[in-house]
Amino acid sequence: ILTPSIAQKRANNIVIDLTGPVSEDLLTDIRQIAYEFPNLLRHITVRNNTDKPINMQKLVDTIGEEKRVNSRFKKFISFKVESTHSEDFNLDYGNLTHVDGISLTNTDPNNLVGLNLSTYRLPQGTKDLTLNGFDLSTIDLNLAKIKSLTLTGDRNTGFSRMLGKDGLTALYAMRRPLDNEIRDIIAFANSSSNLHTFGLTDVNLQGMKILEVLRNPNLAALVFNRVGLNSLDGIEFWNGKLDRLIVSNNQLGMDDYDRLIQLCDSLATDYGFVIIEKRF
Repeated sequence: ILTPSIAQKRANNIVIDLTGPVSEDLLTDIRQIAYEFPNLLRHITVRNNTDKPINMQKLVDTIGEEKRVNSRFKKFISFKVESTHSEDFNLDYGNLTHVDGISLTNTDPNNLVGLNLSTYRLPQGTKDLTLNGFDLSTIDLNLAKIKSLTLTGDRNTGFSRMLGKDGLTALYAMRRPLDNEIRDIIAFANSSSNLHTFGLTDVNLQGMKILEVLRNPNLAALVFNRVGLNSLDGIEFWNGKLDRLIVSNNQLGMDDYDRLIQLCDSLATDYGFVIIEKRF
């Protein structure tokens, strides 16, 4: 039950747990929420808890139409779909105009889903795509015009076939072991001329000296969170090259913190930090 108190608390997300097909009653509720509590639709998560596909396209189209005609529904940040059915993912998302990011999670533990995403299937202005449980070999990121890709979990495959797709500017991998796919992802990070941000989270590097392995001078931001990093060997290569380095929840020693201080000095002038474009 929606009351004004929800809006007063500035809630900005809604989770739709579906136990049956998308109904007209549900679509009416979505329209009412868009009018009375538009902040709730900033972050939308849709979960299909049924044993068969639902009419996800109708739900997507209704949300998109409300975004188009409702002046109060201004900010749309993320749209997430969780399902076990490929039909719930291979949609025309084009009506979801100006949504910042789309996240798709295949919750079937036994089957990967192939995606058929192209320019007309993704919303105009969408820059971030997060995937979990998909065969990536069917995606052409150049056509999709996605700038930031996050691969989460250990069930995405086929990344090696994406090598050479050079439209990405940011690439993140999260929550998976160090396997051949991660090595392919690192190889992509080294070879891409457009990539400027690369991050790993909850990836066991198993002693890999990642700062020595990465050697792409175009990279300006590196993020390593809970990857078991125990050495900053290779950090000297990045002196004067990075705008941002985030190393958190790892296993560094005191000597490595001294090296981090030296790196920070290389990113600054006498009056503080300066972005790389103005540093020289």
